[in-house]
Amino acid sequence: MATAVSVSNPPQFIMGDQTVEPGLAYKPQGTAQAYQATPQKTGVVTTVQVYLDAGSTATQLVAGIYKDNNGHPGSLVAQGKLSLLKSGAWNSVPIPVVSVTSAQPYWIAVLGSKGQIGFRNIIGSATGLIETSASTRLTTLSNTWTRSTIQANSAMSVYGVGY
Repeated sequence: MATAVSVSNPPQFIMGDQTVEPGLAYKPQGTAQAYQATPQKTGVVTTVQVYLDAGSTATQLVAGIYKDNNGHPGSLVAQGKLSLLKSGAWNSVPIPVVSVTSAQPYWIAVLGSKGQIGFRNIIGSATGLIETSASTRLTTLSNTWTRSTIQANSAMSVYGVGY
């Protein structure tokens, strides 16, 4: 927080998947999706980057960070909202500062709180986990995640940046 943001000191990649993955998935309004990400170094996350597919109809995006709970999202650490969305592009969702520890897994979650969210992923040929929330009526991310479907060997086009 004491580091000034400038062109010469832009936010850095902290954790997640910066690749625009080839797969396409849609989640209806109110259903969240989370991707397990492990930071390579200790730092703070200030923004979640989410790639929205061109077919996304959401007009509001919620993104946040969860602590890991035995290979599943656990308790919510921080979340933010973005209402000016760009389809077919990366979207920057500011969140309150989250400290993360290297080699410790966390989860980056996304939710289309107003409309269907279309995001990019890959299933079956990656090394991560993706989990869908059990709740289908969310307007914000819940404080504790309710487990549902999990997909192994997966990745999702979301990542955290910060310092």
